[in-house]
Amino acid sequence: MKFFFYLIIFIQSIYSEEIKKTITKISFGSCLEQWNPQKFWKPLNESKPDVFIWLGDNIYFDSYIADEKKFYYSLLTEKKEYKDLKKTTRMLYTWDDHDYGVNDSGADYLDKINSQKIFLSAFDEKKDSPRWNRNGIYDSYYFGEKGNRVQIILLDTRYFRSDLKRSYLKFFGIKKNLPDTDEKSTILGAEQWAWLEKELEKEVDLRIIISSIQVVNDSHFFEKWGNFPNEREKFFNLIKSKNSKRVILLSGDRHLSEISKYNKNLNYPIYDFTSSSLNKPFKNIKPEINPFRIGEPIIEENFGQIKIDWKEKFLKFEIIDSSGVSRLEHKILFSEIE
Repeated sequence: MKFFFYLIIFIQSIYSEEIKKTITKISFGSCLEQWNPQKFWKPLNESKPDVFIWLGDNIYFDSYIADEKKFYYSLLTEKKEYKDLKKTTRMLYTWDDHDYGVNDSGADYLDKINSQKIFLSAFDEKKDSPRWNRNGIYDSYYFGEKGNRVQIILLDTRYFRSDLKRSYLKFFGIKKNLPDTDEKSTILGAEQWAWLEKELEKEVDLRIIISSIQVVNDSHFFEKWGNFPNEREKFFNLIKSKNSKRVILLSGDRHLSEISKYNKNLNYPIYDFTSSSLNKPFKNIKPEINPFRIGEPIIEENFGQIKIDWKEKFLKFEIIDSSGVSRLEHKILFSEIE
């Protein structure tokens, strides 16, 4: 049985979409409330990214019946601004709790099989995509050729995720997550871990890993990889053991944006670039002290952007607000992350 399991993982790993075009600009965002004003569309469309990545909470409609989400997806996909962006930009998608199921849901969400089909249909996933035939919506995509080849790995942090460990404060209506050190607890699940291991062995020039929840920042009580410290350590150890060069992380969920830098027992610093929220900021919540943070957190509506300079060999991170103003910038040399 184990042989067939890994055979399936291998077959899945070789069917990834490849586009030969060299990309130099990637934009991304999360947390789009369909009922709120959406000022971000104008600067986003004007920036003309090669790729836009939807990091999750692409709609807000919690329901135990996934079919009820269809209408709310259509409110996004039928918008003129969305269609305009889709004409010029390759869009990639993963989900978080509010488009996957209900708030903070994981493997316990009973209608997840149907939710996956609805999600893929809503975003016009190609019929030959392996995402239709696997548990969960994780996948990888490739852009460019040797010398400027980018791999974008979309993780699924919902479908397999174990139950969250809650503080006793839950009995008083206060949500506070605690670290779960049970070795059986997981975020990605065995199947997705095996697939990720194969993906990290592929030869690329820049590897971007998408997690709907934050990987590096573990200073808050909300959802994060720090809720499952064994999984978090396994993740970093896997990158190190595979000697994967030029890995950066993108995340959402938090309703604030920030850049975090992690360099504990690694071959080079790992950056976690968080962009949230497109139009649902939590301005009344004071950001926690994040010892890994570079610069200041951005609370206002925003989307993230990465500019790739293949000639000079550096990345430029930017957080752009709904007026099109760059609120935070950070430059990373390729040599720093290899």
